[in-house]
Amino acid sequence: MASKELPSEAELAAAQDGAQASTCETKGKVSQTSQTRSDHSPEEKPPVVRLFTLVLGMALALFICAFDGSVIPTLLPTLAKDFKTVQDTGWYGSAFLFAMGAAQPALGKIYGEFSVRITYVVSAVIFAVGSILCALSKSSGMFIASRALAGLGSGGMTTGTTIISYHVLPERLFPLCNGLVGAFEASATIVGPIIGGTMADGIGWEWVFWINLPVSAIAITLVVVLYPGLKRFDHAPMNPNSPASTMREKFERLELVGGILLAGSILMLLFGVHDAGGSSTARTIGLLVGSGVLLLITVCHQHFLKDKATYPTRLFLNRYFVAPLLYGFFMKGSEAVVYYLLPVWFQTVKCSSAGTAAVQLLPSLIALIVASIITGIGASATRRIAPFMVTGAVIASAGALLLHYLDPDAGSPKWIGYQVAYGFGCGIGLQLSLVGVQTALNAKDVPFGSSVAILSRILGSAIFIFVGQKVYLDRLGTLANADELSPCESVVPSQLRAVLSTYNEATAKGMIVAVVLIFAAIPSAIGVNWARLESSKSQSAEKDDSESGSASK
Repeated sequence: MASKELPSEAELAAAQDGAQASTCETKGKVSQTSQTRSDHSPEEKPPVVRLFTLVLGMALALFICAFDGSVIPTLLPTLAKDFKTVQDTGWYGSAFLFAMGAAQPALGKIYGEFSVRITYVVSAVIFAVGSILCALSKSSGMFIASRALAGLGSGGMTTGTTIISYHVLPERLFPLCNGLVGAFEASATIVGPIIGGTMADGIGWEWVFWINLPVSAIAITLVVVLYPGLKRFDHAPMNPNSPASTMREKFERLELVGGILLAGSILMLLFGVHDAGGSSTARTIGLLVGSGVLLLITVCHQHFLKDKATYPTRLFLNRYFVAPLLYGFFMKGSEAVVYYLLPVWFQTVKCSSAGTAAVQLLPSLIALIVASIITGIGASATRRIAPFMVTGAVIASAGALLLHYLDPDAGSPKWIGYQVAYGFGCGIGLQLSLVGVQTALNAKDVPFGSSVAILSRILGSAIFIFVGQKVYLDRLGTLANADELSPCESVVPSQLRAVLSTYNEATAKGMIVAVVLIFAAIPSAIGVNWARLESSKSQSAEKDDSESGSASK
């Protein structure tokens, strides 16, 4: 019994320490493998150098994945100018997120049914190929498709990193591994925009994607060479009770139907939001209705499968599960809008270069990371998460409202202070939403809950990037130079003031989306369980014991 509970306790502890969301999510997926861990004697010491080398290589790969996601907002004006379209810029980020999120339901099961090493290598190759195609893209459509391919590979690498780490590391080294991976991912959000902006101003934006190749090659090489000798698991699938299976039986257990239905619903929703307000109202309505119908079919399909479902529908009857789920959805959506619009505001309204705009974005990103660390310590000490989540949403709401009122004459004290308020608020609350999801569930449901939480955050970002961009572009209207997002270079001085004012108004309109979303997070935070975490854990344990007892009878 103790061995079955250990992974869940490790997951909750890692989440309370502020581990990255992606790490927590996949850790949940692999918690089912605890029974297959080999029994090593206490005296056996792991090969520290080889372990550290393998984990470091995979952490570098995750750094590149996070870098790839964080650099796009800084490149938007440059990409819009090169591809001669601003209408598609929302897809540059959403296509990556869509592919990454849509693949999540199947990735954990794929890693469980097939070779972990081969699955990780294939994911890394897909990410590398997507990066090559991004760098070679000569049109907006090709770039969007390439971004989706890279997002698919990124999702597989993110999932695989935690699974491989769980396979090779002693449990006492889990926190160290999570801390290392988290540090690399967090640093990518800071240095990514700076490196990307500097490259865009100098050698060209294409090199932002070319640099992914050597890091991907390092990760592939280390996994192929070191993983087999370090693996502490037998060759059993992640479900230790499943018998030897044929290839057909393995594919049937992947439950791909639910994943395909969900992906179709999400994709139709994104197209519908993108087309909203266009010339074809019927097309937009058809896409949105079709998305709703597919989502309803997905829910019915998952309900029919009961506990075999990827996402058991009974989880959504738990208020303490739904509240932090919505909190992460709203806050991540607001964050995506802000960090998509702010770099563009700096480059269009303040006439900054891409590299300078990335530096000007640092106050909010640093505040976000500092707040995450402080909150991890505070929540662990007080054993409560709801007060922090409410406080974070309130502070972030104030910051978003202030960002909405930025004007062309705003000096550095304003745009720095407003960013710090917003970033600090998001840092306080966002990571704890995953802890709220996990502590609301029984131990056996944590893998499913973590996966749903990550997916909801990805969807929040993907959907509201489009909404914010739509509001932004509608305000720009038919501005002559709107397709380049570079008024400082293309507008004559006599008209520049009026044009900059229009761009500022467009940014302010787009920020309204972020304000509404972050305010919506406040009631969600209030609905989170206010009990002490240790009480929630004991209640969960009691539920598990009662269920075990009733099952045995």
